[in-house]
Amino acid sequence: MQRVLRGLVQLLGALGAALAILFVLIAWRLSSGPISLAFISPYVEEALSAQDGSFGVRFDDTILTWAGWERAVDVRILNVRAIGPGGAAVAVVPELSLSLSADALLHGDIALRSIELYRPSIQIVRRQDGSLAVAFGSGETASDVVAMALLSRFAERPDEAGPLGYLTRISVREADLFIVDQQLDTTWHAPSTEVNLRRDERGIDGELSLNLEVQKRLAHVTFLGGYQRQSGRLDFGIDFADIVPAVFSKLSPKLSAL
Repeated sequence: MQRVLRGLVQLLGALGAALAILFVLIAWRLSSGPISLAFISPYVEEALSAQDGSFGVRFDDTILTWAGWERAVDVRILNVRAIGPGGAAVAVVPELSLSLSADALLHGDIALRSIELYRPSIQIVRRQDGSLAVAFGSGETASDVVAMALLSRFAERPDEAGPLGYLTRISVREADLFIVDQQLDTTWHAPSTEVNLRRDERGIDGELSLNLEVQKRLAHVTFLGGYQRQSGRLDFGIDFADIVPAVFSKLSPKLSAL
């Protein structure tokens, strides 16, 4: 028995050393440049496209890249476009980072566990009737169809069905955010906006951090909140710094009290 245990320990040690060497070799290879994974691009495009046909996703390449020792490797897709039925790009994101669900892969499916968007231009519009729209992109063809489809699916309970059923996290990095308030007839600009949304069985927790630019001043604002799916309750708090209320009073007569 001791001989068997000793052999098992030696075997595990050898496997561990081999995996460590393999990991270092992969890290060394990726540190010299990304590796194209173009062969999986059609599967990723299918996973990201709307199942109802309202838009299809196209991009230039899928790459495996080294993201540092904390994150190891990333699967990234470049120059992402959502194409509407008319052939125009209804949403554009320069770069996405994806992680795939291991559970889905064991069942032979391509499903996303997390999505991270890098440097997108985002428009949040409050219409005259009070409704909200969110669009990726700044062109005339930019539409809220992609963002609303993604957020509405994310608001549902994780069900391990379809390419977004395993999704637990959506993040946005260095977004160029424009907030258009049609009721106040004004627009705010917030460069370098960060968003983190996490989904579980209970609901969604999130954080929105932005530097609001008003008349050449930057005010840091952070929204922290959560959505409880069963009760439909939404709670959030606001943390802010360097805000001068008088600056906002000049944006609209409705804010003159400030």
